[in-house]
Amino acid sequence: MIRSSVLCFLLFFSQQMAAQQTEGKPLLRVKCILDSAQQYSLSLPSTYHVNRQYPVIIFLDPAARGDFPVGKYSSLADEYGVIIAGSFNSRNFEGQSSVQSFAAIFNDLLQRFSIDTQMIWVAGFSGGSRAASAIAMAYPQVAGVIACGAGFDGAENISSENLKAYAAIVGNEDMNFGELVDNSNYLEQLKINNILLTFPGGHEWPPITQMSLAFLWMTDKPDKLNTISEEFGSLIWKPVNMKIDSGFLFSAWLDAKQLAKIPILQAKASSLISQVEKEKNFIADKNDFEKVLEQEQNYMNGFSLMFNQLLLQKDATGIEREVWLMKAREVEQMRKDKSKYKKQSSRRCYDHSTRTCMEYFFQLLGSGEYRITASVAEVLLCFDVYSSIPNYMIARAAAGLGNKKRCEKNIKEAIKKG
Repeated sequence: MIRSSVLCFLLFFSQQMAAQQTEGKPLLRVKCILDSAQQYSLSLPSTYHVNRQYPVIIFLDPAARGDFPVGKYSSLADEYGVIIAGSFNSRNFEGQSSVQSFAAIFNDLLQRFSIDTQMIWVAGFSGGSRAASAIAMAYPQVAGVIACGAGFDGAENISSENLKAYAAIVGNEDMNFGELVDNSNYLEQLKINNILLTFPGGHEWPPITQMSLAFLWMTDKPDKLNTISEEFGSLIWKPVNMKIDSGFLFSAWLDAKQLAKIPILQAKASSLISQVEKEKNFIADKNDFEKVLEQEQNYMNGFSLMFNQLLLQKDATGIEREVWLMKAREVEQMRKDKSKYKKQSSRRCYDHSTRTCMEYFFQLLGSGEYRITASVAEVLLCFDVYSSIPNYMIARAAAGLGNKKRCEKNIKEAIKKG
């Protein structure tokens, strides 16, 4: 009798949720029934009905902004008939938070709604992307991953059994661009179903066009295979054609090869592939692309090695400034290079260097390790000489150390820079 009452309540609750969505009043935050500390943002298809089963996609944001991806992609809930949820608990640097959050949300959705348990996907951005891949390999219920802006850890554990489908999305100026290109090649070797979608941009949640393409590829809906709107088609092909016109031939070729994996786009993509392969500079452009990615990886590996060594010097009172300035000059030389791919790579290398400093600065500041925090800010200053931010960060670390003179000096310098 109690079980029957609970089911009736859940059914009523689900219908109310669907009604709210239809009326344009989506419930922004849901508390899990079994653990109210686990919460998520939710978007249901406006046509939600308990007699149908719906695919589910659970988003993991690195800063626990569950409403950000759900709000950004909520229109896709209607377009693809998918239930979209976003965790308010999953975040970077907190170990099991993503795994626990995914399990809680999955079980809560299972209790509340009519879902298709054969079509459960998990998506994430940056650290959330890495967590999404780990979750997919740990939970057989996950049918696919949408990985935005970062790849997977522990590649040796990947198989077609624990990673059934993998859609990667990355900006062409994202520091992890090369990583996701390598991941795509690796998954092809393992014959794992995958697609790599790119967009003009950096390390960020992708535009809705690319997310829609990932949904289209993942759902493979029969009613989506016959036609797409002219507007959507323009959004898909315009960036590829712009690359061709700008001489990014191999980059355009890679995009077309990936888009050909979506049945409705296959004919158009194949035509573009043939067109690009006939360009006289295609092979030279391919070689340049591959050479630059290799050099980029060497730069990033070198930076990471130096940075990790710095983190071990917790009692150091400063950095070897000239060594870091030389590293910064490497990026500047890339920016001035005649190769268009090298210029693009310079932005990725800059992003990798500065973002690493920023992330570790706030992590170390929060734990009160002010001396090494100041060193990290000094490294950032080598790459961002004209920005006020590094000086302000040094001032914060100096304040934590009780070094009034250094704090005032850097505050003044930050103000001077604007």
